[in-house]
Amino acid sequence: MSNVVAFPRSSVPRWRAEVVYRSDLGPLEIVHVFEEIEDLAALIEHGPDWRCMVSCEITLNRSGKEFATLTIEQAAKL
Repeated sequence: MSNVVAFPRSSVPRWRAEVVYRSDLGPLEIVHVFEEIEDLAALIEHGPDWRCMVSCEITLNRSGKEFATLTIEQAAKL
């Protein structure tokens, strides 16, 4: 069983974290979307008890075409 709850903080948040917790009804998945990676700590602390956390997967939430071919060398010049 899986529930999904999203907490957007901007129109196009940069990051997405999928956090899975143990519950009596089975795994509970909570999805957080946020702009700054440092915001994740507060989101975790305000969610279900962190001691019940099974996993947390953080991915880039933006998929704009301007990033599709950008390399670290090119980004350094911006």
